Amino acid sequence: MTEQDLLTFPCEFPIKLIARGEVDLETIARTIVQQEAIHPNDARSSLTRSRHGRYQSVTVTIQAEERAELDRLYGAFTREKAILIVL
Repeated sequence: MTEQDLLTFPCEFPIKLIARGEVDLETIARTIVQQEAIHPNDARSSLTRSRHGRYQSVTVTIQAEERAELDRLYGAFTREKAILIVL
């Protein structure tokens, strides 16, 4: 099985972002999705905070149309200094 066989496009694809609690992670995620996703208005997100509020995660689910779209999103998320981890 090749890497190309792992995903069939279009598909729903979740991306999890982790940042410190004081960052407006939802706004950062929404801005990047608006810039890089093919169908940004179809994206959904959910926010989870750690018990003591020091960290938070946002899971953004997009309707991915192609591998290049995912590459652009992952690149933009990893370049954002406020985002600690992209999964």
